[in-house]
Amino acid sequence: MRGVWLAVLVSLGAACAPAETPRPALPPPPTDAELAVRIMRTYHDWQTAPRPQACAVHFAACTDAFMRQAGFEPSDLGAKNPRSFMQNPDPEWIPGWDRIPPDPGHRHLAFAALAHASIMRSFFTACRRDFDAADLARAEEAERLRRELVEIDKLENVYARLGRLVTYRREVKRRFTDPVGPRYAMELAVFERFSKSGRGFLYELQHQRAEDAAFIRPAFTTDEERDLFCIDAGIPAWGDAQSVPAALVATPISAERILVLTEQARKARDLEAKLPAAERKIAGLHGDQAPEKGAQIFVDKEVLGTPLTVAQVKEAKDGVLVLELYGKRTEKDVTVCKATDKIEKIEDKKPVYAEECKKGERTREVSIAVRLPERPDVVAQKGDVVTLIATVTKAELKTPSAAPKVHVVHKLEVDAVHVLEIWRDRLLVADYFVQ
Repeated sequence: MRGVWLAVLVSLGAACAPAETPRPALPPPPTDAELAVRIMRTYHDWQTAPRPQACAVHFAACTDAFMRQAGFEPSDLGAKNPRSFMQNPDPEWIPGWDRIPPDPGHRHLAFAALAHASIMRSFFTACRRDFDAADLARAEEAERLRRELVEIDKLENVYARLGRLVTYRREVKRRFTDPVGPRYAMELAVFERFSKSGRGFLYELQHQRAEDAAFIRPAFTTDEERDLFCIDAGIPAWGDAQSVPAALVATPISAERILVLTEQARKARDLEAKLPAAERKIAGLHGDQAPEKGAQIFVDKEVLGTPLTVAQVKEAKDGVLVLELYGKRTEKDVTVCKATDKIEKIEDKKPVYAEECKKGERTREVSIAVRLPERPDVVAQKGDVVTLIATVTKAELKTPSAAPKVHVVHKLEVDAVHVLEIWRDRLLVADYFVQ
C-alpha cells in the first residue's frame, strides 16, 4: 500500500513541475532575392558616396569592406557566391561576370568585381561630368579670345594695340587657369603680334613669355582630352594590383593609351622651344665715348648719373614728334684725370699714355633729341621723365675744359624704337607692355 502512495506522489510531483520555456525560432536565412537586394544597394551606394577609407591603399581590404556592407562576413567560408544566385548586375562595367566560377570558393572574386566596378564607374562618371564642364569653359574662353583679338587688331596705334593685348593676357591668366587650349593660343598670339609690329626684341627684353609656358599646351580631340582629363584626375589604383580583377571589369582607358596620350601631351608643351627666351640686352651710354651711329641704346631716367626730363615737345617738318630730353649735373670733389704725353705701357702694339689725376669738379650735360616715328597713345609733356629704347642717328661728345674743372657735353639724336615708360610728377602715367 505504501508503494502505491509513493507512485501516486511521484506522479503528482511530475504533473506539477513547470514546463520548459520553448527556444525562440531562428529567423530564416535571407533568400537569394534578399541577398541580391543588399548587394545591389551596396553597389549603388558606393557610386554615390565618397570612396570608403578602407579602399585607400589595399584593394583586398576594399573587397572585404564591400562584403561587410552588403551583409556578408569575409571569413565565412560557407557564404554564398553572388555569381551563383545573381544575374550580371552591371553588364556595361562587369563584362566578365559570367566568367566568375559560381562556387563559394570564388565568392571573393565576385565581390572584388563588384567593388572594383562600383569604384571605377563612380570615378569615370564624375570625371567625365567634370570634363564636360571644363570643355565648355575652354570653348567659351577660346571664343572670347577670338573676338578680343579681332578688336585688338583693329587698333592702329601700336602702343594701344600691344598694350591692350598684354592687358588682356593678364586678365586671361587671372580668370582662366586651365593650361589647355586658350592659354596656349593666347601666348602664341602675343608673340606673333609683337613680332609683326617690329618689337620681337622687346618680347625678349621684357620676358614676355609666360612663367608657366612649360605647362601650357594646345587642345587635342574631344575624346583625347576627355581621357587625359581623367588620367590627370588620378584613375584609382592600389598597392596590391594582383588583387584587382582588372580582366573582369571594363577598362575605359587602357594602359597603352595612357602612355601614348601622356607622351603626346608632354611633346605638345612646346612653348619654351617655340618662343624665344629672355636673353637679349640693350647697351647704355658710356661716359668716355660717344655711341656709334646705328647702335641701339637704353635711355633710362638717369643717363650717366644725370637725371633727364622732357625740355621740349615739338613736331619736325616731316610731322614726326620730337622730344628734347635734357639734364645737367655737377659733382664736386671728384677725381678728374687727363692724359699726358708720357707712355706708360704698350698694349696690342699701341702706346697707353699715363694719366694725371687730381681732385676737382665735373659737370656733365646730356641732351638727347628723340624722334618718335610711332607715337605712344599717351603724349609726353614738358617736365615728364621718359624711358625708351632708341637707335642712334648722330652722337657728339665734347670735353672743352680741363682739370680741375671738367665740363662734359653729350649730344645725341636718336630714333625711338620703343617708349617704355612715361612719368609725370613722380607718377607712372604710361607703362608699355612690361609683364
